This record gives sequence, C-alpha cells and structure tokens, in this order.
Amino acid sequence: MAPEQTTLEQVVEFARQLTPREKAQLIAQLIPDVEAMLAQVDAERKPLRSVYG
Repeated sequence: MAPEQTTLEQVVEFARQLTPREKAQLIAQLIPDVEAMLAQVDAERKPLRSVYG
C-alpha cells in the first residue's frame, strides 16, 4: 500500500486550525526558506538587454 500524499489543501486546513501564536511561529520558520528561493531566482535571472545599446 502506497503512503498517503499530503495535499496543499490539507496543509492549509491544518494551518487554519493553529492558534495565532502557532501561525506566527510557522511563518517565522518558513520565511528563511522563501527568502532563499527568491534569492536563487534573482541570481538565475538574466539581466534585460538595454534598448539604448
């Protein structure tokens, strides 16, 4: 039997059941991951070529 996959909807529903303090702690733990992903995307982005030369 295959293990059950957790869906985004299940995660969101669980997060909605958290207390405000637990939600803040969850966000605080996720922020570094999101910042790292955004920094990687920015590093991979090629600069646009100037129309002025």
